[in-house]
Amino acid sequence: MALKERIGFYKSQMKNRLNFVKTKFMALSKWLKIAIVAGVLASVVGVVLFITRDKPESMIAQADKTFEFKAENDLKPYISFFPKLGEDLLLKKIVVNLKQTEKHKYAMGMFEIFLNIKNNSLLQMVSNKEYMVQDVIQRELESFTYEKLSTPQGKKVAKIILRNRANKALGRKAIKRLYFKTFVIQP
Repeated sequence: MALKERIGFYKSQMKNRLNFVKTKFMALSKWLKIAIVAGVLASVVGVVLFITRDKPESMIAQADKTFEFKAENDLKPYISFFPKLGEDLLLKKIVVNLKQTEKHKYAMGMFEIFLNIKNNSLLQMVSNKEYMVQDVIQRELESFTYEKLSTPQGKKVAKIILRNRANKALGRKAIKRLYFKTFVIQP
């Protein structure tokens, strides 16, 4: 008896909930009803398409095949797939007082900079003049304000200006790119 009563109770609960959902659905606007019906239909179609999709072939047939290749024709040197784009030189840490403004009178910056040199022979020349390059970069950094260096656009401009000034001091375009390894500024 208790089982029949429970089943009857659950049936009445389900009927009440369905009636509640039906009244709520009927209260919706025409376009919202269309959107809900379209969404339900799209979900059903998606599930049916997923279930009836073509299953991928087994890879067992491919695993049993053997392939031959000639090393001199089919292989390429490792270095040609991953070419090195110049040589890198890390300058010593640079600490500077930034240009004063009314808002930031005692702004400071600490920078570690990588120079990407075009080739190995130019790397030797730049490393011989490293102190000169570092001094030029340090003097140029002192001309920047905290406000300018605190924006992403200001950092990009600073990298371009520093690279151009260093190349000018070297007398040739030896530095291809300039990267900040460490970039700390304090207002």
